[in-house]
Amino acid sequence: MPLLRGEAPVAGVAARACRNLAVENTPAVCSAGALPPLVALLAAGAGSEVARGAAAALRNLSKGD
Repeated sequence: MPLLRGEAPVAGVAARACRNLAVENTPAVCSAGALPPLVALLAAGAGSEVARGAAAALRNLSKGD
C-alpha cells in the first residue's frame, strides 16, 4: 500500500483509513498488503499520531474475520 509508505501526514491519514476499513473488510485490507507498512509505522513512536493510527488499524485487523 503505497500511501502507508508516504510522508508522515499522508501515512497517518492512510493508517486511519485502514483502521476504518478494517472494521468490516479485514481480509481485503490484509490481502492488499497493509500489515507490513502498518507495523513499520509503529516505529514513529508512541507519541506519534502516525503510530497511533497504525496501532488502531492493527487492533481492528486483529479483531476482524
